Amino acid sequence: ETRTPRNALTSISLVWALSLFFSSPYLSYYQQMDLDGTTVCIPAWNTHHRRAMDVCTFIFGYLIPVLILGITYARTIRYLWTSVDPMQDMSESRKAKRKVTKMIIIVAALFCLCWLPHHLVILCMWFGHFPLNHTTYVLRILSHLVAYTNSCLNPIVYALVSKHFRKGFKKVFGCAFRNRVVNRIHTVQPAQT
Repeated sequence: ETRTPRNALTSISLVWALSLFFSSPYLSYYQQMDLDGTTVCIPAWNTHHRRAMDVCTFIFGYLIPVLILGITYARTIRYLWTSVDPMQDMSESRKAKRKVTKMIIIVAALFCLCWLPHHLVILCMWFGHFPLNHTTYVLRILSHLVAYTNSCLNPIVYALVSKHFRKGFKKVFGCAFRNRVVNRIHTVQPAQT
């Protein structure tokens, strides 16, 4: 059995360690500079190193993950639709497969769509016509925001599509909400008597 809590923890730890390793160069990518009383961040690396880092980030942080997502999700969907469980009701099985397929496609599409503008803006800065002005600065900030929105949208997709996710969410966070309501009731009741 490969799907054990220990293996899950090992995988999660490995992913975090690799993420920290590959993103650690960005800790020295910028430096602070005082510009007319305002602190701004400016690139600390020379142009050649910054370009190489940004291209590597595009390849290893977008292209390869999109390829891996595409291949693994396609295999998962194919497995779902080719495996037949004779013990299950066909209509229920088909409904569940549709939901999982829809969730997989939405999550993959959101990753691609949310992160693509960020990488395109950076690549245009290096290889296209991208004048540095207020408009392009705002565009760069917006592309960052859209990229980070991906992490916010995934739980919403899971909640909309998966009953199990909603139940798990209520189980984990339900106690926190119930405790707040109970505390309010207890604090209000003595004041009323």
